[in-house]
Amino acid sequence: MSQLFFNQIKQHSHNFHIEFDDFKNIYFAFLGEFGYELISWIPYLLYLKRTYGFHLNTISRPDSELFYYFSDNHQIVEPNLIGDMWGFPQHYQTLQGIINSTNIIHPLMINNQFAEQFSINNCVWANTDIHKILNTDNYILPNYREINEPLPFDLHNKFVLLNNKFQRQWFDKFNSPINFYTANELKEIRDILYAHGYSVVYNNFVEDTSYDEYFDYDDKGIFGNDGNSELLSDYYNNMNISKNRLQLSVINQSEFVIGVQGGNVYLPSLCGKDLLILIRDGIYLDYLELARINQHKIQAFYEGEHLVNSLPKFINSIKDLGHIDENSKFYFQKSIMGNDVNLLNIPKIDTLPKEDNSIIVEEQLSESLQVLLDKIKFTNFNPW
Repeated sequence: MSQLFFNQIKQHSHNFHIEFDDFKNIYFAFLGEFGYELISWIPYLLYLKRTYGFHLNTISRPDSELFYYFSDNHQIVEPNLIGDMWGFPQHYQTLQGIINSTNIIHPLMINNQFAEQFSINNCVWANTDIHKILNTDNYILPNYREINEPLPFDLHNKFVLLNNKFQRQWFDKFNSPINFYTANELKEIRDILYAHGYSVVYNNFVEDTSYDEYFDYDDKGIFGNDGNSELLSDYYNNMNISKNRLQLSVINQSEFVIGVQGGNVYLPSLCGKDLLILIRDGIYLDYLELARINQHKIQAFYEGEHLVNSLPKFINSIKDLGHIDENSKFYFQKSIMGNDVNLLNIPKIDTLPKEDNSIIVEEQLSESLQVLLDKIKFTNFNPW
């Protein structure tokens, strides 16, 4: 870090504030988990860009150009620099060595420790903890909802996207994967969707990082061989568009999404898709917050069989309505939480330079959601 840049930083404990007029020689880098990046880092940078209009340079994971569409200059790094949570200190040090003539702003700015609070030109990065009610100050949701490339397959019915994974999480707790659908659960979900007139697109996306540990998983022959389902992995390396552009196009053209705990449900949420999630372990509030700020329905289940048993009722609720009514998009409906629940602002979605801005979410509601924590019974929560 140059002395000139260092002089712009007012540091105290684990907080720092940067005042700078020209950001052309500064890069904002994120080398951590995809979910953390999507829900915390990107909305903050997008707010900075839309508010101050300065030249924005960014650095992130492979195939991330699409997520930083608002960046003036986006660079990608090798997968071996992508780490857990907010990233690893040694990876940011390596990055700084690679581009030693350029200053880098990243989440581990102070002595290789996480910055509990920092601000750029008095604009605070408010969500340094994503496992609580999200603060939508200085926060604009990225707009990925209009990415709709032609799909490389032709299913005769409307389809549901089914996301799965088979990787180890939380190495201090588990020696093997914990959040995944078994082969039998996949078959049961498939058969229920078929019976209700849906096709299925199955996606078991594997991201190459420095820390993820994947296990062999036999899900072959369940999808992609009957004319009513597709394996998205069959198309990842045979397309003239990126994997993430293909993923987003499939998400936006799906009826709803079934997934498992983790980053695979962050993108569907940002696209406003109704979600059913298997979460044997993890923090449920994270996903309730995703549903709140992106305004969609969500149901979470502690076991696959619970999801399987609830799926027909979920499908019928959609068909009975014909569409998802606005009131039922929120997990904190008055009928569930009571009349005294006060709500935080819903953040705006970024406005793209197109004629049709009909998807922009207007700011609405106010005050605090703290009372919600005392009213939600996570183990019994079910909005149907």
